[in-house]
Amino acid sequence: MGNALFSWEYFIPFMFGTKHLGQYLENDSLKNHWLGLKLVGTKSNKDAIGALVELNTKKGRQIRSIVSGEGFLSDSDKRLIFGLGDESNIEKLSILWPSGEKQTLGNLEADRYWQIEENQGEGKALPIKASATAPPLPYA
Repeated sequence: MGNALFSWEYFIPFMFGTKHLGQYLENDSLKNHWLGLKLVGTKSNKDAIGALVELNTKKGRQIRSIVSGEGFLSDSDKRLIFGLGDESNIEKLSILWPSGEKQTLGNLEADRYWQIEENQGEGKALPIKASATAPPLPYA
């Protein structure tokens, strides 16, 4: 085993500073809309790794896919988050599942997370609803 060089003398001023005790930061960015998805495979793998999702609004389309393990000994967040800007209406959401099944949804409310199970009709709104400022972490 090796030994590490460590001294509290340099560590504490580095972490806490010597003149200022802290800063107050406030996000005053625009209040844009978003949509979060948690996909659950039934015929495909449970984490829906490999699923391709296309979201259509009046302003255009976005495509995302669920991936895993983007690097050595790492993993990715398996939720998908779409930034919608000032658009709050989702015209159509299409999912191509790894099993080859295709599922199309509409009528999803923006600014919240949705759990969508493979070929189970409409999605289920997760219990946490946030303001339009930023997507929170779902605890479901």
